[in-house]
Amino acid sequence: MIATVHHGSVHVDAADLLDFTARCPICHDASPRNQVYRVQTDPDVWLLGCEKCKVCSASHMPRAQVLGRLYQDYYKNKGQGTTIRNTDKFARHIMSHVRLPFDHPTPTIVDFGGGDGSLAVSIAQMILAGSPATTTSVRVIVVDFHEPTSSSHPRVRVLHTSELSDVQGPAQIIVASAILEHIPDCNPVFRRLFNLVAPGGYFYARTPWALPLRRISKNLDLTYPFHVHDMGGGFWNRILETFAVSGRIITSGPSPSETSFLANPVRTIGALVFKAPARVERMFANPIERRDPKWEVVGGWEVLLQLDREGRRRP
Repeated sequence: MIATVHHGSVHVDAADLLDFTARCPICHDASPRNQVYRVQTDPDVWLLGCEKCKVCSASHMPRAQVLGRLYQDYYKNKGQGTTIRNTDKFARHIMSHVRLPFDHPTPTIVDFGGGDGSLAVSIAQMILAGSPATTTSVRVIVVDFHEPTSSSHPRVRVLHTSELSDVQGPAQIIVASAILEHIPDCNPVFRRLFNLVAPGGYFYARTPWALPLRRISKNLDLTYPFHVHDMGGGFWNRILETFAVSGRIITSGPSPSETSFLANPVRTIGALVFKAPARVERMFANPIERRDPKWEVVGGWEVLLQLDREGRRRP
């Protein structure tokens, strides 16, 4: 329900905040946004709801140098280099919806904000195992401030960059797990990621949807300025229309719980209970009704998209 690598809210002074901009930082729509929830006082920072793309974003974004200081030691003393406790299990979860083999003999995975890249490496090994006759090797590109680990698999090549603009596509799979909610001006990032996906390729994302939980539990920390967007089912179910991408949603629903019964049975059971109504709703609601889930108290959302093989953007 909540990322394994935890961080709490940090008060940001007015001098460290950017001026308010009217347009939504996700879809760039300039229509007025409603104040949904105040995440900080003195100075006040609100989550503002965009009626077009259905995302909630901070009214004032932290300056780049502030975020640089906060993320400098993001994984230090965490005992791991990713927000996922069991990367092999999570990779199997993602790949259960991906059709193999790929047409390309050397497919590329872009792991955006992937930390040590272990999730993408696990996915690469599953691609090789599922495509023994057609895939000779897999290239993994990790985009993160931190250096990734090398792969022990002889046919998995791990590359690293700290800048998304350095990445050369196309990529058969792009993974953006627990990262997009951190990026203030996210519109160009979305567009860049979608442009990198190969025709027929896949885009996976996972983000917190914490605001509905915060409304019923005052003890929940929304972790501003680490998280500057709250992206839930209504947002992800419109993502193709928002960015005029030609493709289809393979799956869209509550993200799986990251805890286990052995490590934290109470929290794991609680997460399953909260997510269960949303999963039942997905089974019985028609696609139009699912655009705005009625049950929102799930903690996080995930989506897997497949772009059309023609590779065209919608007009």
